Amino acid sequence: PAATPSAMSESDKVDQFIREMKLADARKTAVASLAKEPKNADLLARYSRVLVLTGDQEKNKDAQLGLYEKARAQADQAIQA
Repeated sequence: PAATPSAMSESDKVDQFIREMKLADARKTAVASLAKEPKNADLLARYSRVLVLTGDQEKNKDAQLGLYEKARAQADQAIQA
């Protein structure tokens, strides 16, 4: 059975939103969670993934590139965490 939302970790919640392609919810959850745990490697990696997926949907090439650059920065932070 699926975990209830209250029993899920913040990383799991982000993953669930990604699976459902609810990227705005995934991004909001990741940002809020990272405000509490800025060095959480799991959250940083998931946030990076959300940014890549959001960039994939972005039509404006400059905005897309900005999202990809931010995703890379988050991934680099996850590696260092």
